[in-house]
Amino acid sequence: MNTFDFDLTWDVIKSLFIFKTALKETNKIIEINHYLLGTMSGSAADCQYWERLLAKECRLYKLRNKQRISVSAASKLLCNMMLGYRGMGLSMGSMIVGWDNKVQGGRE
Repeated sequence: MNTFDFDLTWDVIKSLFIFKTALKETNKIIEINHYLLGTMSGSAADCQYWERLLAKECRLYKLRNKQRISVSAASKLLCNMMLGYRGMGLSMGSMIVGWDNKVQGGRE
């Protein structure tokens, strides 16, 4: 038995992460593609830029390889893209979440 179980759609999950800031509402979830979401923490501009760039790279990956990128590969890709900007004052925290075609970790 799982610790907790829930059945939510992407729209419900996305709507749970809309918070009010001082001036406007900010969506804390960015849809990268139909299978991946990214959370935002820190500067909204930094997060939106990098996660949109990740979305573009995921589309290119699908065109080149005829299959979608895995969640693990997408998170590593984002990490590698940002690595060159270490120490330059980026304010961003993000989690990449989603699901893959095959189960990883030895369980099926």
